[in-house]
Amino acid sequence: MQKLTRINSCIHHFKCIRKMKMQTQTFILQSFIFVLVFLIVISSQMINKFMMDDIIEKLTKEIEIKTNLKQINIQSQFIKYQAHHPLEYGFKFLQSFNKLNQLTLIDQKTSINLLLGCPKDEKSLNIYEKIPQFCYILTKSNTITSDKILINHIVGYQALLNSLFLPISLSDFQKTLFFTFLSDEEYFAILPSKIIPAVYLPSERPWYQEQIQKVENTQQNDTISISSIYQNFETQKYEFTITKGLTDQEQNLCGIFGIDQTLEHYKELLLYDDLNVILVDLEGRMLLSNLMIKQDIDLSKEKKYIYDSDATGFDENDWNQIVNEAQKQGQGNIECGDNGVKQFCRYNTFFKQDLIIIVINISSQFYLLVQKFGSYYYKCNQGQIATGLNNV
Repeated sequence: MQKLTRINSCIHHFKCIRKMKMQTQTFILQSFIFVLVFLIVISSQMINKFMMDDIIEKLTKEIEIKTNLKQINIQSQFIKYQAHHPLEYGFKFLQSFNKLNQLTLIDQKTSINLLLGCPKDEKSLNIYEKIPQFCYILTKSNTITSDKILINHIVGYQALLNSLFLPISLSDFQKTLFFTFLSDEEYFAILPSKIIPAVYLPSERPWYQEQIQKVENTQQNDTISISSIYQNFETQKYEFTITKGLTDQEQNLCGIFGIDQTLEHYKELLLYDDLNVILVDLEGRMLLSNLMIKQDIDLSKEKKYIYDSDATGFDENDWNQIVNEAQKQGQGNIECGDNGVKQFCRYNTFFKQDLIIIVINISSQFYLLVQKFGSYYYKCNQGQIATGLNNV
């Protein structure tokens, strides 16, 4: 009934308008059109305002995300070179030692007995530690008798190194230098001086065997080898060893020079307030980290892995994706967000959000993971596989 009443009312008003003068009808029609246009304009302006606000918000969000990611990548590049510095420094050291060896030093006047022998007890060690010189030991015999030319070379080489290291102190991240020559007497020299076991045979040590194996695999006598990370028995600190083949002027392999490096240098990378940094070995064991959910964990005494969700918030699937990222074995990108921004990230169960992760592969020996919270809540597309970042 109400509908019919409204229809009848409209018909009545329409009849009334028909009975009005033409001028009045025109005015009413113009007023109606004006109101209609005004409403359309106002509506369109409101719609445009909402659309513009939405577009501006999306652009602002996208710019902020890209700026944030750009900043992360710039920081990670700096960290990448900072992490690589001790290795590069060690490589240059080894190259210098090999060049000195290629001088084919022969010293007929100096006897091997005038060189510093390694200490045999703690009392003599205290004195030797104050002398920045290589000490030596012959495990199988007291003198080298098999090759007089070799002994002259060794004596001259070690005497020269001692004269160079007399005014030089070792750096914080390079604690030990050592070398051996390929001989039946198992000659071994080390700086700083240490008590060497009487049964110590260089040819049976992992660093020696790994270097020889790499020389055979690469067919390059002066190649450099990097050991896996281990804990120093005395200090319980993590270390690794880099070795290089010593070659003569004809590029024949005649010995091995090595440097023990600690991970103390990498602790500087943990000082970033806005970044989570984790150093892991190839098995995923955490060596250094400033991302510790449980603050009472001592990584030098307790084994913790990156995929231990109670300690890090990541699981084994996350670790597999990290390895893919490091080894460049991915088939695509894991995307963070839906704004066309592609960045490797993983969901962290402790922080309840995705963490952007920069994976730095340090000489294929260990991985440095640089993590940062996004400005917004990102959603990782778990269906795709990670792509690798830079090898150091």
